[in-house]
Amino acid sequence: MFTSQYATSFKREVVKFYLDHHTVKEVLRKYHIAESTLFVWKREYLKYNFRKSSRNRLNEYKQRLHHNKLEQMLTVLQFSGCDISSPTDDKIRVIKKLSGQFSIRVLCEALKLPRGTYYNRLKRKFTQTQSERSDCEVKSLILEIFNSSNGRFGKKPVKQKLLEKGFRVSEKRISRLMKEMGLCVKTPTFIKHYKNTSLKHERFNNILNRNFTQGKPNFVWVSDISFVKGRKDLCAF
Repeated sequence: MFTSQYATSFKREVVKFYLDHHTVKEVLRKYHIAESTLFVWKREYLKYNFRKSSRNRLNEYKQRLHHNKLEQMLTVLQFSGCDISSPTDDKIRVIKKLSGQFSIRVLCEALKLPRGTYYNRLKRKFTQTQSERSDCEVKSLILEIFNSSNGRFGKKPVKQKLLEKGFRVSEKRISRLMKEMGLCVKTPTFIKHYKNTSLKHERFNNILNRNFTQGKPNFVWVSDISFVKGRKDLCAF
């Protein structure tokens, strides 16, 4: 804060003493400094504290704005019926509907939609671009392939099926379109059979007796079925 041979703590003490309703003569008599030095220290002290208080007020203002912005974004997501994975058309309709209640910046950031996309779409009066029309066509094919697989096909099988239909689509684009349509792959579930002591099980003799070497193929089959990987909706027990 201060620049001279005196310690900063000493200069701060002198200025505080002066600002505490003491006269200049009292300050000079107590600390044995020049009058010009006192006013230089006072000017630097007030300048430093003004910058510090202004910086603190600015930080508080930024934090308050950020907090209000987050609250507005959460409100938009809660009452708009859309989320970041919704189609672009739905997002634009929501933004146009809520533009009188929230700023365009807040609406676009809440829905993860670039403002340029929104304004460009307004200029074109909601007409779709060639890329968006292509996305709609690919979406219908993806939905058909996904439903025919009973929800088991992810981006890699879907890509292969699209290639068979003559459409070359990247996995990243397929993943994005499936996310926009809300398509989630059904994951297999491990179904483990636990021992139930209340049930009586028939015991079988050890016919093989670890004699795994046989004279002809398919004479003996062995397997371990301690647990079975399958789907719950196809499970019969």
